[in-house]
Amino acid sequence: MAAEAQGLASHGLSRVPMYAGHIEAGRVIGHAQPRIQAERAGAVLVDAGNGFAFPACELAVREAIARAKNCGIAIGAVCNSHHFGAAAYHLEAVAAAGLVGLAFGNSPAAMPAAGGKRAIFGTNPIAAVFPRQGAKPVTIDLSLSEVARGKLMVAAKKGEAIPLGWALDAQGNPTTDPAKGLAGSMLPAGGTKGAMLALIVELLVTALTGSQFGAEADSFFVKEGNQPRLGQAFIAIDPGALAGSATYFARGGADGRHAGGRGCACAGLSPFRPGRQSQQPGPRGARSHARTREGAGGMSALTGGQSPQPRARTFLAAALPGVMVCTVIALAATFLSEHYGGPQLLYALLIGLSLHFLSANPQIKSGINFCAKTVLRAGVALLGVRITLGQVAQLGVGAGIVVVVALALTVLFGVLLARWLKRPREEGLLSGGAVAICGASAAMAVSSVLPQTKENERFTLLAVVGVTVLSTVAMVIYPFLLKLAGFNATQSGIFLGGTIHDVAQVVAAGMMVGQDAGDAATVVKLFRVMLLMPVVLLIAFTYRKHPQAAGDGDKRAGLVPGFLLAFVALVLLASAGVFPPAVTQAASSVSRGFLVLSIAAAGVKTSFEDLMKLGWQPVVMLLVETVFIAGLVMVAIVAFGLGV
Repeated sequence: MAAEAQGLASHGLSRVPMYAGHIEAGRVIGHAQPRIQAERAGAVLVDAGNGFAFPACELAVREAIARAKNCGIAIGAVCNSHHFGAAAYHLEAVAAAGLVGLAFGNSPAAMPAAGGKRAIFGTNPIAAVFPRQGAKPVTIDLSLSEVARGKLMVAAKKGEAIPLGWALDAQGNPTTDPAKGLAGSMLPAGGTKGAMLALIVELLVTALTGSQFGAEADSFFVKEGNQPRLGQAFIAIDPGALAGSATYFARGGADGRHAGGRGCACAGLSPFRPGRQSQQPGPRGARSHARTREGAGGMSALTGGQSPQPRARTFLAAALPGVMVCTVIALAATFLSEHYGGPQLLYALLIGLSLHFLSANPQIKSGINFCAKTVLRAGVALLGVRITLGQVAQLGVGAGIVVVVALALTVLFGVLLARWLKRPREEGLLSGGAVAICGASAAMAVSSVLPQTKENERFTLLAVVGVTVLSTVAMVIYPFLLKLAGFNATQSGIFLGGTIHDVAQVVAAGMMVGQDAGDAATVVKLFRVMLLMPVVLLIAFTYRKHPQAAGDGDKRAGLVPGFLLAFVALVLLASAGVFPPAVTQAASSVSRGFLVLSIAAAGVKTSFEDLMKLGWQPVVMLLVETVFIAGLVMVAIVAFGLGV
């Protein structure tokens, strides 16, 4: 997705059918988890387990960064790997850490030695990244063939010819037909020099890691074949370990001119942007406005140029890549839910978690944060469209009091339980609110006004998973228990609406008992959803002076969050009959879609490893709180004769 959003079609969505085919044919293990196979102070080898390269490369880069900060330089290598996409993508985290980065990888044989006809080397990409102060890093990404092989794949799909000098056909003859070029071989950039660089990369990522040579791996562009078992290597260098960070940024990492008055070496270079071909031979999408000019080696482009003013990017342009990622996840979750059953929000969360490696890409961070916060609040506000004061009046005073008291006691019980388990109070509020009000939606809404810490983000996701699973289990079990208890339709509706977490499961459980029970359960549940506003408002007021309270930028959060005011306004308008049924239905669908987008974004931001760090206590909290509210409502129905 990141490559597609950046315009690098040869490494974007065009690769998805290839990946899917490799999973089906057994060439890659989709569920493989990377592990550290060997390590020393400044080196680590990660085994991808014949799975996809991206999780393994993320682990290797993360380890290289941490070790370079201790040792000055470190290498993170990967073995038994697969196609690793645009090499420069993996170095963005290195630059963000203020380190210089290098990336290497081999690929199935696609390129002959200079003057040869049979492919013996892969196109073997090389990438480098150099951080700068006050500007985006200088990034170089090139394959060692004249162009990346993926460009032939794109040209073949479009039915376009390719220039002479890019590829040879299967007989070793130059060709302009991309299909024949894919069946043949690519030409090395720079002739013999390009071929020798490819050999260097081949030895670096195979001999040191135990991976297969490119000539031993079957082509990526066929479905059937062996597991490629390729290798990658990532080197991180701390500028402070050599001449010092100050010297580095003055000489090569400054945006503008250093103290001596002469242009720094990188002043004429713009940062990397995949998909825009630079003028040097062979780079794959390196965005560099340096041109080869007069003088030995064309170096005049690098010695005196002044850095151009960066173009102002609109918020929409900055957020679009991340929003696209969340949209694809939401669509996939919707497809799974509609065709195979199961909770849409849970699917979105799990798919998001599986794509956590994308969070290391700074180009999608803005959009991910936008979906996780702004889109979430819009979704919560739109919940008010389907709630009216008339529905609340139908509930009856007795049932209404029971629901309010059960909600308040469950939230209080969550806080006390958190204290007993030695967990933060915020976890008690969040889990209690999720169980007491409306499950995943409440968890996200409460989280949005709590202090914005990593711990709270992780707990929110675990709460979403927990309440969704428990809500589904309750949907199946509670109707049978109610029949055994001899509850009538109204009593069953009050119990189901007052205890099950998510709206969809409440409706489904009610309909399992009967139409009357389903209607009663829906009214009770919508009343619980309406109580979301005062609960979140109270929590927001409690934490309004917290240094990490949710707000915009550095501004302190307002007394009443805007999305809660919108929620109240929409409830009042709905009660006044302003919205026709079609508008109510559309707003409900948009609200649901926004919540799916936000939970997808929250999943991308969090890793399974982070969730495991929370331990067993949060699971116990959610389970005990679920049993608590169920017991409380059942006792109240029997004791006060509700629904009789």
